[in-house]
Amino acid sequence: MRKLKQMILPMMLLLATQQVFGQIPAIDSFTVIPENPVAGDEVKVIVYATFPYGDCDLTNHAIDVQNGIIVLDLVYTIGAAAYICHSTDTVTIGYLEKGKHPLEINLYVETGLTGEQTLEDSESTIIPVDQPLSIHVPPGDSGISMYPNPFYEEVFIATHLVIDRIEIISVLGEKTVLHEEYTAGQPIDLSGLRNGAYFLIITDKDGNRYSEKLIKTAP
Repeated sequence: MRKLKQMILPMMLLLATQQVFGQIPAIDSFTVIPENPVAGDEVKVIVYATFPYGDCDLTNHAIDVQNGIIVLDLVYTIGAAAYICHSTDTVTIGYLEKGKHPLEINLYVETGLTGEQTLEDSESTIIPVDQPLSIHVPPGDSGISMYPNPFYEEVFIATHLVIDRIEIISVLGEKTVLHEEYTAGQPIDLSGLRNGAYFLIITDKDGNRYSEKLIKTAP
């Protein structure tokens, strides 16, 4: 029995090591906030990345426009500890004019000893920006109304849509799934959140996504 344990432990360590070394620095996903921006909105990008070593820290970033493409370069430094490290980072792109804006996100890893930066992954998308309406349209006219806002503990959603999923994202990029198959009128308990601004991402049964800004305040 003792020999069996002695054999199992090295095998488990080997498997864990292979999993770590099999992982390369990568952009897992990203989210553009707000979901459907209009001219005058401040656009942010939340990037979710994974690294084979920890700690993994975003140490620098740069935004440039090259041939009509918004290029976002993210520079990370990673430690020497062999474990999977996840990083969630929010970067402000700025205010965009009406139109379709190509966005390219580049993930670089900087070597601590030499300072050399290596491009490890890249993702791209198009950010469509619409012209805001000259007349204010209340949230209910878009099919969704949330109240109260600002809120303290609970939020209610009034809508004719069939909601499939509700997520909330903080300005720091922390994402939580609140409900699956939500029924309009049910209270959404947000008492555990810290005071501040959040984005509620609503997905309907047809896959359409809507973004609404929420403010949590003290009682």
